[in-house]
Amino acid sequence: RRLVHNERMAAIGHLAAGVAHELNNPIAIIRGYLKTMGAKDDPATLEEELAILDEEAGHCQRIAEDLLAYARPLELRPERVQMKTFLEETVKRFHGSPGVQDAQLDVYAQDFELCADPTRLRQVMHNLVLNAVQASPQGARVAVLGRPDDGGYVIDVVDHGPGIAVEDHGRIFEPFFSKRKGGSGLGLSVCQGIVRAHGGTVTVHSEGEGARFRVRLPAP
Repeated sequence: RRLVHNERMAAIGHLAAGVAHELNNPIAIIRGYLKTMGAKDDPATLEEELAILDEEAGHCQRIAEDLLAYARPLELRPERVQMKTFLEETVKRFHGSPGVQDAQLDVYAQDFELCADPTRLRQVMHNLVLNAVQASPQGARVAVLGRPDDGGYVIDVVDHGPGIAVEDHGRIFEPFFSKRKGGSGLGLSVCQGIVRAHGGTVTVHSEGEGARFRVRLPAP
């Protein structure tokens, strides 16, 4: 009974860490904007920033719902998404996040209209870009590349970190697997679930230094 109790408590601890990890992304963006916003700012700018805050708060709610129902199928709310604009706006939001504001983020995206859930995809991009920034040396550039491919769309997130050991390539998407200090191991697993719900795939390519995470999304 004691062993079962300890295993349950460990599982609860992992889940709590995963919830904190997933919620931290939009919360960091909200805090970053709040620190720079001022009552004397241009009204149009304030309106845009308040809309972003509201959207990110909505992300928090949906992420919490997703993690509480982790084992259940994901419910998508697809709409038409202009991928070039989507990627540029998603990466732009990172510049106000604590620990990311000094990161060198580059976006090279070709336009393409895709039917997808933008909130879910933004959650995927937040995880992948944040992981890339945290894996890279300070000041190193992280690139987000997007292009049409075989009727669908491919997104690459490329970092200049130490890379990922070959023996770990098949495990990094497993729930709770992480070699990063403080990592819960849920971020990439959640990414994989979201991408699969769209009918796509997410893979990692790493030989030596640096890693490239590739998201392939099919056309409807």
